[in-house]
Amino acid sequence: MSRPQTRPANANKHPGRLVASRVQRSKEEVAAEKNRKQAEKDARTAAIDKSRTKITEAEDTMAIQQSAQVTGPPRLVRPRKHVVTNSDPANTDLQLAVAGQHFKFPELLTNLID
Repeated sequence: MSRPQTRPANANKHPGRLVASRVQRSKEEVAAEKNRKQAEKDARTAAIDKSRTKITEAEDTMAIQQSAQVTGPPRLVRPRKHVVTNSDPANTDLQLAVAGQHFKFPELLTNLID
């Protein structure tokens, strides 16, 4: 059996060297490339987070505006004034309760006069 003929274009080519050899890089170059890629990735995710936050804020303001249009302006509610008698029978001073704050009348009057 005869040996196959080599094509003239393949005469000086070596099958093990079809892929060009890669340039060797130092550890510093590899680390710098890795840091650069990580910085690009971080910048990209920061930009995405910033845009998502901006969109969320816009959606929140739109929701508040739409709910205000549907329900109308908020109603003003005045705090109720009511007189509470002290449970201690020895102390006959009346107290005025306004929005959870208790005032004794004699002290209130002296504060107003001063």
